[in-house]
Amino acid sequence: MKFLQALVKAVPDLAVSASDEDYCKWTRFVSCSIGVAVTLTDLQLTQVSSLPDLADDVNGTLVLLTSFEANNKGGMLSGPLPPSWGRLTQMQTISLKGNALTGTLPSEWSELTALKFLYVDNNALTGELPVSWGTLSVMRLLYMSSNHLTGPLPREWSGMTALQSCLAADNNLTGTLPSSWGTLKRIKVMMLANNTLSGTLPTVWSNMTALVTLTLGNNKLTGPLPAEWSSLPKLTRLELDDNSLSGTLPAEWSKLNKVKENLMLQGNNFCGCVPPEWAGKLTPTVDPAVSADTCATTNACDKASGSGASHHSSSHSKPSPSSASSSYSQPTPVAASSSHSKPTENNSSSSSSACIVTNCVKCEADNSSKCSECTRSYTLTDGFRCASSGDAACWLSLCNPDGWLLLALLCTCVLWNLM
Repeated sequence: MKFLQALVKAVPDLAVSASDEDYCKWTRFVSCSIGVAVTLTDLQLTQVSSLPDLADDVNGTLVLLTSFEANNKGGMLSGPLPPSWGRLTQMQTISLKGNALTGTLPSEWSELTALKFLYVDNNALTGELPVSWGTLSVMRLLYMSSNHLTGPLPREWSGMTALQSCLAADNNLTGTLPSSWGTLKRIKVMMLANNTLSGTLPTVWSNMTALVTLTLGNNKLTGPLPAEWSSLPKLTRLELDDNSLSGTLPAEWSKLNKVKENLMLQGNNFCGCVPPEWAGKLTPTVDPAVSADTCATTNACDKASGSGASHHSSSHSKPSPSSASSSYSQPTPVAASSSHSKPTENNSSSSSSACIVTNCVKCEADNSSKCSECTRSYTLTDGFRCASSGDAACWLSLCNPDGWLLLALLCTCVLWNLM
């Protein structure tokens, strides 16, 4: 009862409905059916309110409060999240989205051992994600998107073994994606788009076999796409757009047949082409360089950097924290083709430096008509052309001064026999 008395002082508009000493009779805002649930979402606030502290002389384990909900109050509900609420050990649900709450996520809330659902998205919270929250082993849904949170993703959060949804998009989070999170076997939805996360995509995240949605767009992630992620059988949406990922698109991802057109890969540095194995299975949204008919030559992989022609700026403009949307302006989805036609010698290239030699992978830097590396099963001739392996020996013998001499002698012998 002391907690509810403090709540009336912190939320003055509640006083009218709280005249009865029996708080279970506050029928509009308090329910006593299973534990005590306070629901203030429908309460119209006319005065700026805050969340009450739990008095020092109150034994939190004896407070029967199991649920507290006060959503979408805008600027009328402000102030910090009370650290003292960590003593409310019977609390299972805290829903405070769409307010003007400030301050940090209290590390003391790690003592809320019964907490299953926490919604603090769309506020003005700051600071880092508490490492201590890794002990919240029954947490199922954790929504923190659209705040001003900073710092890394704690590897200790792998202790949230019951976690099913983790939403932390539209913040200022930094650091790498923790490999330890690969042990989150029950995670279904993870949204981390619109942050400043860096590093590579962890191979061990392939162990998140319950994963349905993963959004990592608009970060600073680098490195290749892990072929091992093809073992995510339930994945239906994967957003990796607007990062600095590189390398080729793995053919193994053709196994992600539930993703279909919900694969966002544009705005990266991929080289090569959309794998023919993806045809009829995946319709990814990619940069034109990866889907072009000439991608095998115009977007060939640089052996040193592992990147292709689809480079983009590494700077990301962050959306306003008030916007929780993770959608981006996207190129048209491109269906994977089973083959990519090679340009002929007479074809004009879209780039002045593009190679125009038939069956050539790479031309001289200063001359697009001189090949320096041919495709597989073709051999580079002295004339900077590409001959098939079967014709290579003959070509090499005839296309040099000694070869011409041999040809002249053969012709002389033929004419002599005719005479």
